[in-house]
Amino acid sequence: METQLNAPTNLNVKWINPLAVKLSWSWRPSQNCDVRFRVRVNGTEKVPQNSTATHLLISLLTESSSKWILSVRATCGWNRESPETQLVVEAPKPRAELIDFRCYWSEAALNCSWTRNPKFSPLSLSYIECGGFESCLDQKFQHCDQADLRGERPFCIFKGNFLQKELSMVASSPAGTVTFKGPIAFRLPGVNVTENKSNAVLTFEKFDYREKAVYNICYSSCDNPWICSERNEIPCGERCRYKFKYQVRTDQYATLISSDWSEEIHGLCNGSREPDWILLVVIIVPLVLSFFVILSCICFRRHRNIICPDVPDPSALFKEMINNNKGIESKVHTYTPVQEPIEPIIVVPQIPPSSSGPVST
Repeated sequence: METQLNAPTNLNVKWINPLAVKLSWSWRPSQNCDVRFRVRVNGTEKVPQNSTATHLLISLLTESSSKWILSVRATCGWNRESPETQLVVEAPKPRAELIDFRCYWSEAALNCSWTRNPKFSPLSLSYIECGGFESCLDQKFQHCDQADLRGERPFCIFKGNFLQKELSMVASSPAGTVTFKGPIAFRLPGVNVTENKSNAVLTFEKFDYREKAVYNICYSSCDNPWICSERNEIPCGERCRYKFKYQVRTDQYATLISSDWSEEIHGLCNGSREPDWILLVVIIVPLVLSFFVILSCICFRRHRNIICPDVPDPSALFKEMINNNKGIESKVHTYTPVQEPIEPIIVVPQIPPSSSGPVST
């Protein structure tokens, strides 16, 4: 029966700089075997794997956590391994918080800025180029060549070309520190849209990236799902509203650098123009309101006596009542009917004729 491998012992860490520790351990051989070791950080395998050394330099970044579980186990062949030994490591300083941190690339510099956090101000920024583990040991941190840390959005400018570099950054203040992979982005170039009969053509402003840039262009028509491609033409086949957004990035042969996505831009395709609400509000609506105002004034003048009739003065009315006037002279003319002419009619009674002759005596 094969003897189980001994577990590594005496795990120990030493902070080399604010973002890297040297993990070391001991191991007592239990049999003649080509033993290798597997190291994990929070359950994720670290590179290099299956090393024969009893130490490893590990980069621990506080961008997502300030506590880590490091574990080591010995392996022999494909199917034999020792129990796992663990060690909990905490960051040496409290974790600071960066708000809206961005670094924009230019051909000769990297411009980084962030939103001021009063709890962690003032905040200094530095970096090392740390693509591999061992390279973090003998490098010195590079600090800002130009900085302004006083405004609401402090900034730090590093001189150099950062296209093919992988940066590890440290933002530090008296109250805390945060370490993270340096994000590098392009500034979003402007775009001009021209139309022909069947397509909308997008022309982008030039920027100082001399290599091949790739544009991701997504569009949607009639509120249908987005369609994305790298072509700078949008087919205009439907008479409805078109909208698009875009992003620029490096090609597949360079280290990935990209810009943020633009906001949604509402374009016009194939004469499918939606109502111009600005024109409607600024011009048409005032004209319609003016027409109704003029019409109302004309109607008011024609029917003024009906809408606003003359009202007798109340003071004159009470004055006449006090003076015992017999009547109140009305300023309003009353209607007196005109008597129609009447002709007299003479009625003549009719005498009936006698039915017999004279009576003889």
